Amino acid sequence: DASSVDGKSDQLVIQYQVLQDGLRDCEGNTIAASDVVIERYFLRQDLLSSETPKPYALACAAFRLATLAGANTAQGSIIMSRVDDFSVVLGTSNAAGWRYYDLKAYKDLAGAKPNIRTVRLAALVRSSNIDPSTKGIKKAATYAFLNETVAVPNPNDGYARRVFMSTVSFRNSLGG
Repeated sequence: DASSVDGKSDQLVIQYQVLQDGLRDCEGNTIAASDVVIERYFLRQDLLSSETPKPYALACAAFRLATLAGANTAQGSIIMSRVDDFSVVLGTSNAAGWRYYDLKAYKDLAGAKPNIRTVRLAALVRSSNIDPSTKGIKKAATYAFLNETVAVPNPNDGYARRVFMSTVSFRNSLGG
């Protein structure tokens, strides 16, 4: 997927089965018990923004396993505005111990893949406004971002930027 930093960002797709009524998916739709939900998290331009060029935002498109038509092209709902980049690494464990893989490296593993135990997410987020009082302060040109460093094309554009990261653990994951 696209990003405003390096032209590419990660995309995370998760699938889960719902065990109770009354829950909602990432777009706010009600989920019925026993539904199998697929959610796709990705960056896209915020077409409703009045900014030029249009800023990127983290969006989520939700589907039921029974109705996947259009899943790859759906615009989804914006869940976080002004996200310059989005990255994901997968935490795995096996007899050899713990290791983190970026999505491509995990996909390219030969043979039996180690069980995924955690997911680390990172978002490079920028402010919505240019603050005239801090515009002259030199900003960072690169940001450490999980397993990579990303460069901002115009770091002194007046926007404040910050990397937010979180690790999600799968307590119900199966395996040795």
